[in-house]
Amino acid sequence: MASINWAAEGERWLNEIYTYIFREIPAAAVKVVEAIYSKVDLLKTFPYLGSR
Repeated sequence: MASINWAAEGERWLNEIYTYIFREIPAAAVKVVEAIYSKVDLLKTFPYLGSR
């Protein structure tokens, strides 16, 4: 199984996305970030998932 290594820039973007959404709808911010982590987690099992 592959592992996920987040780049510093990716972590920063994810934090900015969370912060932006959190200002208006805190619960939605959590759901969006959880959904992103869930999709990224799929790459552990299917590392070639996605378009070329």
